[in-house]
Amino acid sequence: MDNSERPGRRREPGPQIRDVAAAAGVSYQTVSRVLNNSPRVRPETRQVVLDAMEQLRYRPNRAAQTLGSGRANAVTVVTANTTLYGYAGVLQGVEEAGRLLGLAVGVRVVESEAAADVRQTVDYVSDPSAGSVVVVAFDPAGAAVVRALPEEVPVVAATEAGGLPGAVRPMLFLDERQAAAEATRHLLDLGHRTVHHVAIPST
Repeated sequence: MDNSERPGRRREPGPQIRDVAAAAGVSYQTVSRVLNNSPRVRPETRQVVLDAMEQLRYRPNRAAQTLGSGRANAVTVVTANTTLYGYAGVLQGVEEAGRLLGLAVGVRVVESEAAADVRQTVDYVSDPSAGSVVVVAFDPAGAAVVRALPEEVPVVAATEAGGLPGAVRPMLFLDERQAAAEATRHLLDLGHRTVHHVAIPST
């Protein structure tokens, strides 16, 4: 039997970050910035580094990335529901954007707004391995998680119109009242005399 086939034989190490840097003709710090999606890298330099990674079949060490940046190169979506349209729409959008950016996307379901459930979720996403956090805060459970997250956890909340009173966090929301008014005005401007609203069930 060939030595290379013997059980227990140590694998040859794969290409390292300095190998990528040498192949791309840049510093290893630049490669690190590319791995962490830093805006401080010119697009043409980023592409050269990415091409070198592909050529060498370099696979970043995610644990090392977590140690170097403080948090994993990932996004965790916190949601109380994964099937309702609004929740699923946000989740799909985050997954698609994360895939384009090369980010791992995970999901953490918060069971209810009960203190124990909120605390378990907050503890989970506070760990650096969770990466950055998106909370779907359309309900009391999501809102409670946003309010309970430590300041050092990077988070964006997707909320109902008006945001979450008292929560000082970046928030995104659709102003449904304003959107409905503009849609109605547009139809009236086209000459329609009546505009009907087909509503979903109030529950």
